[in-house]
Amino acid sequence: MPLEPTLAEVLDDHRQAILGELHTCMPGRVKSYDAAKQVADVVPCLRGTIPDAEGETIHEDLPVIPNVPVAWPRGGGYYLHLPLAAGDHVWLVFNEASIAQWRATGEVSDPGDLRRGSLSYPFALPGAAPDKAKLSDAPASGEAVFGVPGGGVFRVGGPAATLVALAQKVDQALAQLKSAITTAAGTESGAGGLGGMSALNGALSSWPGPTVAATKLKAE
Repeated sequence: MPLEPTLAEVLDDHRQAILGELHTCMPGRVKSYDAAKQVADVVPCLRGTIPDAEGETIHEDLPVIPNVPVAWPRGGGYYLHLPLAAGDHVWLVFNEASIAQWRATGEVSDPGDLRRGSLSYPFALPGAAPDKAKLSDAPASGEAVFGVPGGGVFRVGGPAATLVALAQKVDQALAQLKSAITTAAGTESGAGGLGGMSALNGALSSWPGPTVAATKLKAE
């Protein structure tokens, strides 16, 4: 006759069953993304584990999780949004209880659904990636970079970058140059004569004046 399980074995099986249904965080792969609503359908990248009739552990694919809110960085009216695409990886962070009412109102709410750590209520945090997709242009030292598809980066700070020009300052400098040429051309000998050249040199003696560069943004 088969031996009856001990109380310790029953409790351990119960503990394992509870943990098998409790989800905290795992990587996921975007199946589709709705930029207007900032939600994604996400494929969990870890299989679930369940015991079979013989007490052995088997693995099964978890279902696609629909309508997952993507947690883009935001605050104080500022935000960052990227063109999240199918195939991109995210971190799925599972809430301890239902956030359905909070999503609808933004107010302190009753959870309604009392399940804990359910697959139904995650957030997606962009930025997850397997080792084979490591960043190829990551800086070795003090600079921030913004990579773009096809290669190349915009740099913010760091020794390899130079300050970008600001359109308003460039326009002002060009307007000053145009004004100086126009004034010189109006002299008696014109811009090509000695008087014109003298007038032009005098007008442009301090040109272009203050730098047209930004003070913070660098690029290459």
